[in-house]
Amino acid sequence: MEQNAELAQDIELTPENWLKLFGEDGKVKTPIGEVKMGENQFIKLYSRNRAAYLGMIKPTLTSPDIVLEESEPREGVERESKYLFIKTFKKSDGSRIVNFESVTIQRDGMEVSISSHEIENDALKKKMQNDKILHLLNDLSINSEWRLIDTPIETERPDLVPTSDNNPSDSKITNSSEEKQEITEKSAENSAETETTAELDAYGFPVGATPAEIHSLLIEDGADANEIAEYADSHIKRIQRDRKAVENK
Repeated sequence: MEQNAELAQDIELTPENWLKLFGEDGKVKTPIGEVKMGENQFIKLYSRNRAAYLGMIKPTLTSPDIVLEESEPREGVERESKYLFIKTFKKSDGSRIVNFESVTIQRDGMEVSISSHEIENDALKKKMQNDKILHLLNDLSINSEWRLIDTPIETERPDLVPTSDNNPSDSKITNSSEEKQEITEKSAENSAETETTAELDAYGFPVGATPAEIHSLLIEDGADANEIAEYADSHIKRIQRDRKAVENK
């Protein structure tokens, strides 16, 4: 499986990129049904230094190598288990292989993603031994050592659960290096216009500034990860309100 690991996309964590990946409703189609991104997932990626994980989250949900159901009895929950969507990636620089996991729970009748992170080989092996398998990619099998391997062509394996059609968004994602170059060029061209008298928004940033520009300004001002994430979350909600206002006109 590691030989055929998908190359992880290097996607900058910005409100615009988040919306392009997950849409305004924050929902994606998976092999076992629809999943909604939890309201705090964007903030958690920022505050826990997981910004580099953004490019792995959607592929893990829409085309996982394996989906497990793990028992987690708790009071007041709608389902006493959580689903683990797992996919193996090769880092964008080719430096290492990463087992990536997205965890979902049932909330208000909807499957909701509450965490996305790396998982070690030994932990993954233990989960495959103990948890219920809900879905396994057709090209993969589990060997006697409880490791995912490529299924031989001549071997036929019945589907574990019916799969639904996936329609991952083809929308263009902002490339961080290109965006930084564009910002640099724009700053050079408009340096005379970036005076303190420029019109500011409710957060004290120049009106029309891109998320990357705002992120740089926040860092220059000494903002910590929580402050940056708080602004980014507000920015996403503002974009959603602006779009709805245009649609209602």
